[in-house]
Amino acid sequence: MPFGRIKADNQLFFLNTAKVFGVQSYSIDNTLGAYTIKYLGMGSEILNESFNSAQYADLSLTALMIYDDLIIPQATAPPFNVFILNNKNDTAPYSLVSGYISSYSAQFSPNQIPQINTSFRFYNNAGNIATGNLDPNSIAQLSTISNSPIPAFNNQLANSNYINLSINESTGNRVLDFNFGISVDRVPIYNIGSRVPKRVDIVFPINVTCDIKFEADNSFINSPLSDFPQNKNVQNLEVDVYSNLSNSPMGKYQFVNMTMISNNQQINVDGNLTVTRKYRGYIYNYTDASATASAFLDFGFVASGPGFYYDWGSVALTATSGIDWGNS
Repeated sequence: MPFGRIKADNQLFFLNTAKVFGVQSYSIDNTLGAYTIKYLGMGSEILNESFNSAQYADLSLTALMIYDDLIIPQATAPPFNVFILNNKNDTAPYSLVSGYISSYSAQFSPNQIPQINTSFRFYNNAGNIATGNLDPNSIAQLSTISNSPIPAFNNQLANSNYINLSINESTGNRVLDFNFGISVDRVPIYNIGSRVPKRVDIVFPINVTCDIKFEADNSFINSPLSDFPQNKNVQNLEVDVYSNLSNSPMGKYQFVNMTMISNNQQINVDGNLTVTRKYRGYIYNYTDASATASAFLDFGFVASGPGFYYDWGSVALTATSGIDWGNS
């Protein structure tokens, strides 16, 4: 219809063939590599534009943690595709082809549905591309979407008021705020004669940070300043997330060998002692030779169903548990 608008309720967001629930917003920034061609003696000739550097598209996504976290299970085996459709039979959806995660973070706050922020970079193509002009893998994925019913929301939300924090052997249910983030540097490797990279390598180590605010009890001990760095505070962190459906477990995050790099504690006459701590760790280029080929995941996440389970560290993994990129 003339002068129509693209409405938010018509935006179906798919990562490969999985519908991503809870998307709040996204933005796409296309880098065209534009270059103005100039040369000596051109006089009054018209300037021409071409590309003179790599082309790629950056996608930033904000989503609520509802249904399940579908981003990591799909995105941990790159490259992957994103399709934004007006309906499942859209013949020219907005397609982002051959992508990798650049960053991933999650925010947990009181009385709020946890929020996930993710950024991706796509190297092959991006735009409203007619289905017939896509590569065979993308065509097959869109065919699967078209021929399958769109999944319905299962009413599951991550319950921000039921999150359990474990720090080594000390466990408490008084987490006030928690967030974590990872950032992944990558280097695309190009061959002469190809506009898309032959492969995209991770630059290790991968930086991981966690910020936690909680009400403390007497099991939390603050080390003297002089202990750092010789006797630094290294912790194993686990955060268990529960569903709003009968408070059943939804999944958990584990962070192994994280070093505390800042610590703040506060108290006043009207409240309890609160502690805010920042931890930092690194994921190194290490793989567990006992893991199966199907378990090779990006970042070192270990996914298990139902829900999610992300392993960041040095625990010994079995052939059924996945790949460890961590501090071994």
